[in-house]
Amino acid sequence: MLYENRIVAFIDILGFSNIIKETAGQFGSPKNENSGISVKELFKAFYRIRYLMGVSEPSDDVPLSRKVSQFSDSIFISFKPEDEPREFNYLLGELLYLLVQHSKHQILIRGGISYGPLVHTDEIIFGPALIQAYQLESRASKSPRILLPPSELKGIRSSII
Repeated sequence: MLYENRIVAFIDILGFSNIIKETAGQFGSPKNENSGISVKELFKAFYRIRYLMGVSEPSDDVPLSRKVSQFSDSIFISFKPEDEPREFNYLLGELLYLLVQHSKHQILIRGGISYGPLVHTDEIIFGPALIQAYQLESRASKSPRILLPPSELKGIRSSII
């Protein structure tokens, strides 16, 4: 296995540990009107993400090089822009849709997008591009948004032109 230059988006749900504590408090009892998000709503949110990213319902529209991984509230999406130059625009649209749709359900997301060396299989993801995307999400993005620094955009543009 070798590194490939890939675009990677790292997405995280804000306040996830508090959401989990809240939903765990609902264990065994019906949702209280004032209790916020239910386990069912949280499950639906993850399913929407997986569906939108082409994981739950594969179709011809999903790029061949796209990989999606999830661990807890962390979602990783990557693809090779050289193979699918239009995919970057689709990814941005999907991420914007996620921001808006999830905010309607009191689920706020933030993230970072990077480009560079990455290994992403069905089981494993690692590499400098992932570290960069993670650092953007965790250090620079304090509110619900997805960051893409100008330096990363230049690298992405040069890979798809």
